[in-house]
Amino acid sequence: MSAMPRLSSTRERVSRARVSLGAHPVTGGAIIAILVILSVAALRLASALLVPVAISLLLSVLFATPVRWLNKIGMPAAAGAAIVVFGAVALLSAGAAGLARPAAEWLHDAPSRLPDIEAKIRTLLRPINAIERTAQQVQQAATPAAAEPTQQVTVRAPGLMTRVSGTTGNAIAAILTVLFLTYFFSASEPMFAQKIAGIIPESFTQGRVLHVLTEIQRQTSHYLWITTLISLGVGCATWAVLAIVHLPNAALWGAVAALLNFIPYVGTVVSTVLIGAAALLTFDGVEKTVIVLIAYSAIHVISGYIVTPIWLGRRLPLNQVALFLGLVFWTWVWGAAGAILAVPLTVMAKVVCDHVPRLRPMAVLLDN
Repeated sequence: MSAMPRLSSTRERVSRARVSLGAHPVTGGAIIAILVILSVAALRLASALLVPVAISLLLSVLFATPVRWLNKIGMPAAAGAAIVVFGAVALLSAGAAGLARPAAEWLHDAPSRLPDIEAKIRTLLRPINAIERTAQQVQQAATPAAAEPTQQVTVRAPGLMTRVSGTTGNAIAAILTVLFLTYFFSASEPMFAQKIAGIIPESFTQGRVLHVLTEIQRQTSHYLWITTLISLGVGCATWAVLAIVHLPNAALWGAVAALLNFIPYVGTVVSTVLIGAAALLTFDGVEKTVIVLIAYSAIHVISGYIVTPIWLGRRLPLNQVALFLGLVFWTWVWGAAGAILAVPLTVMAKVVCDHVPRLRPMAVLLDN
């Protein structure tokens, strides 16, 4: 009889130890830190698989509105998704085919014109070059005589054709994966929402999970549509300005400006450098190049400080620090694809943090 109370008291002590261990803030923080580190490592290691899936999910969110509209007028979801997805692919393919030749010609001619760009840049940076030469002379005077050079061993890199064929094959596989995943996600969106709600732990009700998924889709779709329209506007305005100053391949540079406008901060800098280089390659003097850069900067000022605040306003639930940190993080994790996906992925994370009580402090940090 005395063994039973002893056994019961032992179980109670073990139970209390488990509760106190789980409730200890240091232990809980360590577990969360380990999970975060493992998640980031998984994101980086599985980027070849996860990047196409993430792109497909975001495209399906973008296409959800037209697919639902077609469904409301009586078209089956599979047929509506096929029309929207493959119709968009056809339009993009037609545009890419029209721009492929000018892009190839520019890439072919650019190396031979690089000396011209260097000469024009030297003209603009003559005062800085004089200071740099003076600094080099001082450094050479202060540097001791160099020792006998050591022998270096160079490992020959793979050939160009090998690298190009491998890159092309991977790109085609990724494009096909994104295409068909986008179609399947768009055609079976309600079913996937119900399945995701069904696998969430019981602490979250199914209605609450569906509400979170709906809010993620609403905010992400709103951001993607507004950003797409603004980017198209930037591309068309760039095309018009460059056509007015008679810069060749103005449509190509308009498309480049529209694509890079999806990348916050960095995209504007890269597109400005590319368009400035194209202007230096084309025009004899630097006056027209300066005009092109001023006009292109004006387009981005209007887009970033007038159009975007009016259309997005406070509907974008992220502050500038969160936007920049999200850009840095996703670029580090997934490279160029992560830079393009950074804002919508951060918006999704913000919505999830809003609806999970333990993550609401993070939502406060991200909020605008």
